[in-house]
Amino acid sequence: GETAPNGRCTGSAAMAKVLVVGAGATGSCAAWRLRQALGRDVRIEVWEKARGPGGRMSTNRQELGAVSARADMGAQYLSLDSSDPASSEIAQMLVAKQVCAEVPPAVLSATPERPSGDGWQHLVGRQGGVNDALKQILEDSMADVHYEKRMASLDEQHGQWRARPFEGAPGAFDAVLLAVPGCGPGGDNLNKIRGGYEGWFSREQNNSLLNTQHDARWAVALYLTMECKAKCDLFFGPTDMERVVDSGPVHLLCYQSRKTEQASGLPCDGGISVVAHTTHDFAKRNARASGRDQRLLWEVAEHVAGTLGL
Repeated sequence: GETAPNGRCTGSAAMAKVLVVGAGATGSCAAWRLRQALGRDVRIEVWEKARGPGGRMSTNRQELGAVSARADMGAQYLSLDSSDPASSEIAQMLVAKQVCAEVPPAVLSATPERPSGDGWQHLVGRQGGVNDALKQILEDSMADVHYEKRMASLDEQHGQWRARPFEGAPGAFDAVLLAVPGCGPGGDNLNKIRGGYEGWFSREQNNSLLNTQHDARWAVALYLTMECKAKCDLFFGPTDMERVVDSGPVHLLCYQSRKTEQASGLPCDGGISVVAHTTHDFAKRNARASGRDQRLLWEVAEHVAGTLGL
């Protein structure tokens, strides 16, 4: 590799061990791109605080008798700009391996959070979970992925980075890529990781990280009996997979079971699943509440039931 002005080596020859913190969309794609850039001889580790990949693309699973139903609790679709070669490459890989299927924009809602235009592709997990895409990306990255491993501190020592988790032994790495939010709710944000690395940010960079607004809206999955299918079909119409509601606490309703049917080609005969995404105002009012607050969950569920006519 080449020698940088500070005396360190750069390039794959020096990068024997790289750590990616976070297994959401950013961290998973970063591990994939690192493998492409650095080759097979570099060891790539991924630390993720949750029990599986996803971040804002997490998928919930519920057992309904003999059937296992899934619901996307963050991003409903993986939206990629096909004019970007790297994004297009990932999209083609996921479709070719039959992990994802492309969804026509006409059946999607006009929620302002979703990018739109001729150059955008929207992918859905064929087996009912959009985070299947991240599992495949991580598998192709050949990274050593460690779940339930949350970063506590990061310090530079003797030309390497010493990463310490809250539980388990620390590790030494030649490079560390932090793929977590700068701030906001949750325990894995950048401003909750301590250590000497914090001194590397300029004042402008630090302010930018702290002032970034992250979407912290709630997502509530409702698993319904097959008797509710007719009412759901009536509300969503013959083809739509989601509808903007903007009523009470609910911004968007997503017909998860129809989405899974369309992607897999198999009927969802074990139950119906609908995911409600709340409004920003609801999320702000309840920012300090637990996601298991039954009073708030019932408020959302009852509003969805009334909207669907259940």
